[in-house]
Amino acid sequence: MFDLETAISEWRSHMGAAGLSPEAVAELESHLRERIAALKAGLSERDAFQTAASQVGDSKSIKREFSKIHNRSSFHRDNPWPLHVLSALYAFWWVVALHFFVIAPRFYLGFARHQLDFLPKLLFIFVAFGLLRRQNFWRLYAIFVTAFNCLNSALAFGYHGFVWKGNAWNLLPVFNIVAGCWAVYVLTRPSVRALFTNSPLSARLRFNIKLKN
Repeated sequence: MFDLETAISEWRSHMGAAGLSPEAVAELESHLRERIAALKAGLSERDAFQTAASQVGDSKSIKREFSKIHNRSSFHRDNPWPLHVLSALYAFWWVVALHFFVIAPRFYLGFARHQLDFLPKLLFIFVAFGLLRRQNFWRLYAIFVTAFNCLNSALAFGYHGFVWKGNAWNLLPVFNIVAGCWAVYVLTRPSVRALFTNSPLSARLRFNIKLKN
């Protein structure tokens, strides 16, 4: 008599014996169980298991998928254009912060000693690379710091008003507000958030299963 849990246990052992890590096997098992649950409505447990296992793939094909994921560059080639724009924007903000703190510290102390938004920007170079690598920590860091920066710039703009003195730095608060609001909007969109929260293996498996259906 067919026992589903025994079959899944044997399948899990087979995947582990192929050299996949326990974390990878657990992720694969989660996808397998999802497919079995979806297929059981019209198939027996045995047929549902066999079909689901076929859709997920054998150990050799799964191992090839892992090789593609881990051997490719850490930068995703299919990043949407807003991520590239944001990466350049955060790199620019990092250069500005570097200018105030390293290149012109006296100017910083005289002009922006109350501008606490420049301190976290010293890490924006990591944000620029982290966004292209779809690292969720840096996305969350960017949202928090950028929102704070927008609020700080808005308060400074509202308190001092805008007075053009022939210095391009006078435009920085205006630029920070506009660009910062756009950055927070993009980084919090569900479609962008999904790029950072879904693992590459999960995305690839779901795509392969759709192709087989």
